[in-house]
Amino acid sequence: MDNYRNNGTRNIHIRNYKRHNKPRRMWRMKKIENEKLDEIKGGETLTGPIINGFVSIIKILYEAGYALGSGIRRISENNLCPLDS
Repeated sequence: MDNYRNNGTRNIHIRNYKRHNKPRRMWRMKKIENEKLDEIKGGETLTGPIINGFVSIIKILYEAGYALGSGIRRISENNLCPLDS
């Protein structure tokens, strides 16, 4: 009775149970020599999110310049809103 394991409704021989239910091996990283590391190419492409990030930065700089220019113009023309209530 000690060579069998109860699995639900049927008994399985332990030797067969261990053979078929092994944990899967994890992928291990291989060490690469420095000469081969120099040959690796990649990461040189522009993707959509990178382009969107640049466009967002340009929009922010444009809006900041527009607000700064409007402020300078209003100060030079003495066209400011009164602070008195």
